[in-house]
Amino acid sequence: MVFSPNVDPKLFDPNRHDSTFSGYADDLVCLLDQLHVNLTIYLGHSMAAMVGCMAAINRPQLFPHLILLSGSPRYNNDEGYQGGFERSQIDAIYRNIDENFLGWPGEDETRDALDVATTVFSSDLRTRLPQVLVPCTIIQSREDNVVPESEACYMKSKIGGDAEVMILDPHGHFPHLTAYHLLFKVLKVALHLKE
Repeated sequence: MVFSPNVDPKLFDPNRHDSTFSGYADDLVCLLDQLHVNLTIYLGHSMAAMVGCMAAINRPQLFPHLILLSGSPRYNNDEGYQGGFERSQIDAIYRNIDENFLGWPGEDETRDALDVATTVFSSDLRTRLPQVLVPCTIIQSREDNVVPESEACYMKSKIGGDAEVMILDPHGHFPHLTAYHLLFKVLKVALHLKE
């Protein structure tokens, strides 16, 4: 997948990897096909949660279950919709990346980071959720600074297949890093695994 540590960043194409996430979903399905994976429980975090949804719309037989961790179909607030960010906050993020992005060696990488941020923050996949027909477990942190807790209930109400919501007590957008032991417990319940 583009932007994974062992993938050449030159594979990123802003025209293909756009705010529909279809390019990312195609990459995911292609990777699974190359690995001869015929059935998988997919866990995606944040943007990758929605990539999994788009892939499952196209190839539902490949995904018997999606686990959507801190995902959102739209990060930008809209009338009657709480996505998490006002337009001014998103513009500030873009400026911050453009002016202060540390850790990237050159101008091309900063442009790519801006392209990905633009892709994420301009995405609006709310109308695609009813097309997700595979069972989903939506896991959301109670105090996520990126995705409001209400997003989990919104997604559950819009997903076309069966969906359940599980709320984690830890704060933050990265429970798989900050509270992995609690996440593992929730995953065991979601996947019906015994202790």
